[in-house]
Amino acid sequence: MVPRVALIASLFLGGFLGMLKLWASPLTQESSWTESEANKRAVIEYLKPVLKSARKVGRIYYSASCQADDARLVAFPKIRLQKSSINKMGVAAVREIFGDNKGIDIREERPGIISVWIGIVPANILQARISELRFEPMARYNPIVAISAIGHSREVESAMLKLGLSDPVLYSNVILVVPDERFPHLPSTVADVTMDGALDSVAKTFGGIVLYGVCNKPRRYRIEFAGND
Repeated sequence: MVPRVALIASLFLGGFLGMLKLWASPLTQESSWTESEANKRAVIEYLKPVLKSARKVGRIYYSASCQADDARLVAFPKIRLQKSSINKMGVAAVREIFGDNKGIDIREERPGIISVWIGIVPANILQARISELRFEPMARYNPIVAISAIGHSREVESAMLKLGLSDPVLYSNVILVVPDERFPHLPSTVADVTMDGALDSVAKTFGGIVLYGVCNKPRRYRIEFAGND
């Protein structure tokens, strides 16, 4: 049994300006959060067994819609999904899952990582290069804390200012793993890596999916992690 402890953690990161193509249907303020979460969970549940069987991890980049009066929301679009054939694996299986949709690009552009691009997704902030980042113990063993540390690194915060991004934060109860060398963990320090590369390391280390969603108005983005277990 993995030792765990309840902790209040910062889950949401800032905003982003860019041209986006949206697949989400119009959402009312009352239903938007619930529908977005349902859309996201559906995609993750279809992807998880395919990634696990291929011994791959995932990255999802998606264009989103946001509401100015709801700092929580970077709405995940509604996607048509279908189960992959039993004779297909890896990229081929993932492409079959999303086969009924236009504007979705699936690639294995880095070894072991299958990336799903939903719409036109500006990713300038992900190219911010981090000279050195030291992970505190809780960040080394917990993907959501590691993502927060990456997003608040000096170079990423500087890039956010240059790109005109804001940084709304939502606090939520999450269960975190107590540091223990027996369990998957990041190195204490990473150096000379892009933000995107650092997020790849999170996906690989913890065997899951890192999601990056972007809104145009208001300028906002969200990064989160979904495990493969």
